[in-house]
Amino acid sequence: MFNDVKTQKMYEALRKLKGISIEVGGKENMKIVCLSNHNKYPLPVKHPKIKQAMVEKFAKWLEQNNICLRDEFRALL
Repeated sequence: MFNDVKTQKMYEALRKLKGISIEVGGKENMKIVCLSNHNKYPLPVKHPKIKQAMVEKFAKWLEQNNICLRDEFRALL
């Protein structure tokens, strides 16, 4: 469904999403926080690309936390 995504492209897509905040720092470098229930998702942004499996898991997390659907997220990428 998804391909590897450049880290910069992922960051641009995240800035367009409503209902999340981005925390920088820590082991993974970036944590995405759902504003409605405060669930966190770590994203490994130290590498130039984010692997396909991680993108798919993140899209599933977005859907589970009612932030956006997978198709909407794919359109942002």
